[in-house]
Amino acid sequence: DKRSYDTFTLPNGLRVLLCSDPSSTSGAVAMNVHVGACSDPLEIPGLAHFCEHMLFLGTDKYPEEGAFSKFLSANGGTNNAFTDSEKTVYYFEMDGSINARFSEALLRFGSFFS
Repeated sequence: DKRSYDTFTLPNGLRVLLCSDPSSTSGAVAMNVHVGACSDPLEIPGLAHFCEHMLFLGTDKYPEEGAFSKFLSANGGTNNAFTDSEKTVYYFEMDGSINARFSEALLRFGSFFS
């Protein structure tokens, strides 16, 4: 395995795992939110899955519905998410060879969680 790995914790408590593969031009990010279907209130079944879908609708900084997906498509990327019993995971991948575009994708993705 020629990849390098690093872990650290951000000031807000978010734990990060970085994996770098010098032979790849792709970049990918995943966010695991430790809330899944088992966390749904009894009176609102499906809430975690509903929130999963609502996340990609837009943010204060990027209010246009689908703007993140459009940005990724224009830069050779895709995004998706899934909800299981204990977690919801949001992720994207794209051409990571142009640092400015990947940095922009990180800003846009991060805006969903702020």
